[in-house]
Amino acid sequence: MEKELITNKQGIMMTILFVLGSNLLLGIAEEAKRDSWIAALLSIIMAVPALLAYSRILSNFPGKNLFDILQVVFGRFFGGVISILYIWYAFHLGSLVVRNFSEFINVIALPETPELFIVVVFMLLCIWAVKDGIELLGKWSEFFTHLVIFFIIALVLLSIPNMELNNILPIMYNGPKPVIKGAISGFAFPFAETVIFTMVFGALKDKSSPYRILLTGMLVGGVILTIVALMNILVLGEKFMSILYFSTYSSIRTVNVGGFIQRVEGSVAISFMIAGFVKVCVCLLAACKGLAKVLKIESYRVIVTPVALLMAEVAYVNYISITVMIDWNYRVYNIYALPFQVLLPIIILIGSEIKIRRSKKA
Repeated sequence: MEKELITNKQGIMMTILFVLGSNLLLGIAEEAKRDSWIAALLSIIMAVPALLAYSRILSNFPGKNLFDILQVVFGRFFGGVISILYIWYAFHLGSLVVRNFSEFINVIALPETPELFIVVVFMLLCIWAVKDGIELLGKWSEFFTHLVIFFIIALVLLSIPNMELNNILPIMYNGPKPVIKGAISGFAFPFAETVIFTMVFGALKDKSSPYRILLTGMLVGGVILTIVALMNILVLGEKFMSILYFSTYSSIRTVNVGGFIQRVEGSVAISFMIAGFVKVCVCLLAACKGLAKVLKIESYRVIVTPVALLMAEVAYVNYISITVMIDWNYRVYNIYALPFQVLLPIIILIGSEIKIRRSKKA
């Protein structure tokens, strides 16, 4: 297997874009409605222990990714079984994100274009990036993250004239239950999805790198999503938020500063696509690395194209409509992702700690 190196800064930038990913499109913790920004903050706090666990797993075995660690800790058979589960999760998550963005493009820009064509073109770009490896993704992320953050900050500032403070009042009017529900949703989508990085971070600078990269990336991305969630509710209000598919895009469409600065949603769409592209590439890279490990293939690059095309097919048949997609993301995904994001990492962490202590005693 190839050893690919990225710097801590590149890893942080990649994590930021990954966290932003689909949530720039679909919002975060929108089950909490007008209190979605509070739920987003709570979900960040909830995610910290999970990311500490992911980081500990990687730091216990420097130079190895999750698939290597599984075979060291649990042996070839049981490690292979867990590896297959994570390969599926990375593959399926990538297909879900592809479908999120194909629906977005289809709805707001190319309504007459067959969705399958959009999906295939998107995946062809991902094939090119993943075949060049995580080093290219790291450099690419390092360059574009600043651009994405600049666009988001600028658009939030431009939206201030359209904000109405009464839209968030009264705070927690419906009690804590919707906030807790939204926080659980925000934890699973997107913060705990960073478990995917345990599959691709095989060669980092030092043992502290996983902590620095995952926690910093998650916190920066989480703060940005919280600000965007607050902007959406202040601009649109609870009533419109509940009926719009892409709330952030709808918020930005209202920007009109003196009739001079308007129709800036094109810039937003570009930012969305950059973040989504990185997220899909990381998922595809993780799935290919895991499959190569299980099948004992020397280079994951030889299977990138078939895996990506299969991901495109799954993305196309995932949902029968955009309504079903949104409903699945907010109602089913939390439960579906729980084993991959919480239960299995706890088992892996306990197993790795036992393995290390036994090795030290020996």
